[in-house]
Amino acid sequence: MNAKIIAVIAVVVLVGAGVGGYAFFKNHNESNKIKIDVNLEVFGNADKDDKITNDDASMVEKYIKAKNDNDQATLDELSSKISTEFADANRDGKIDNDDVEQIKQIVSGTEKHIWILDGQGNVKKVNAESKSIGCEYFANTELCLILGLSDRIKAVDFAPYKYRSFYFSEEKAAQISDLGNMSEPNYDEVNKLNLDTLLTFYISNQAAKETKIYNCDVLYLGCYNPDITNTDKSAFIQGILKAGYIFKVVDRAEKYADWLLNYRDQLLDIAKSIPEADKPVVMSATYGSAYFVDGSTKTVTVYKPADPLGQAIELAGGHNVFKDLKEKDITSSSLYGATVSIDTVLGTNTTVEYIFLHMVRYTYGGMEMTSTPKHGYLIDSTEELSAGQDKMKALDLVEDDMDVRLIAGEFRNGCSAGVLLGAFMGKIINPDAYSSVDPVKMMNEYIDWMGVSGFDAKEHGQYVYPGLSA
Repeated sequence: MNAKIIAVIAVVVLVGAGVGGYAFFKNHNESNKIKIDVNLEVFGNADKDDKITNDDASMVEKYIKAKNDNDQATLDELSSKISTEFADANRDGKIDNDDVEQIKQIVSGTEKHIWILDGQGNVKKVNAESKSIGCEYFANTELCLILGLSDRIKAVDFAPYKYRSFYFSEEKAAQISDLGNMSEPNYDEVNKLNLDTLLTFYISNQAAKETKIYNCDVLYLGCYNPDITNTDKSAFIQGILKAGYIFKVVDRAEKYADWLLNYRDQLLDIAKSIPEADKPVVMSATYGSAYFVDGSTKTVTVYKPADPLGQAIELAGGHNVFKDLKEKDITSSSLYGATVSIDTVLGTNTTVEYIFLHMVRYTYGGMEMTSTPKHGYLIDSTEELSAGQDKMKALDLVEDDMDVRLIAGEFRNGCSAGVLLGAFMGKIINPDAYSSVDPVKMMNEYIDWMGVSGFDAKEHGQYVYPGLSA
């Protein structure tokens, strides 16, 4: 294994070279517009595409007229085109001219409220004039920055608060409030902030927050459920687009989704060109959890394909060891991971070639995990990472020929849905196939999307350790 200390991966983009022959576009303004293959879950989207336009208003007007005229031919024509559920834009139980007016207001950006399906599929009436936003964890914070909403962010929870000097200007960082542990919120303190909108990270205490936080839309957008390789089922892409409508930055949201999906497509095309039998076997788990603490716990939770880490394996042309598990071997399972005996995935008969260990230094529960190496945007030193990797490589079931990498928590908990990690991972596990991919360039574009200036991912930060030799 190459253990040379390299903070990040620096490569030359080979125009027209490598599998697929991609020349990655220069910046997010130059991406080719692609079809975002979702039915936007914002009420008013009568024609079931990815955007609310005047076409939706015209379709609803046509439907209303046909109903009034008892024009069955036109109703039959519309039956396969219109969503009568989403044509009821103001959710009053009927389709009439008030819905047409609501759609026109959405298009012009003058609506006071919109109705959406949240990340769990629940109908929510949402204030469309929100000026004060609270963000839980990294994904929501980064999404709001990406959408150009820095001025509206009033508070973030414990983990992104630790990163405030990176995310915000010095002046803004001094104004940001700390929501603290939003797994167990101090509701009195949260209410003092007078938030219009709270974007939640997870759904475990959603109902309590909706009840105990006053005059505030408590919203779960679904950014924790990427499944970005299946766009039509991706709550993550829906969440980006919905946020665009909620905060009236639709164009920005669409451009970011387009940027991310363009890179997704490029990586996925390379991955698909690799024969299944040639894909390296990859396991992704969490550093400091179960077996990957000190080896004394004989279980491990491996990440599933729908998780950001599983998505990264797909995009990198890897074979997720999860796919080799038998149902009888799984002791517990969630949307994100499956827990098995460590002997099931490692040991004498293992096929695992690469182990990627996700690190969490600052938790959603408001704790700093000091046993986890420091990593991410604000860390240049590799000292703790080197010691942490040595510890993992010394575990009894980690063979000498296994490639063990530590990966920054930003990849899973940020707002890139596994795409950035997929680029880094592809360079590591399939270097020839991904020779045209420049993950550091992608990282810098992502940082630019967040509005962070004066930061070069080639010079600063620790994202994958160890990286690659130049």
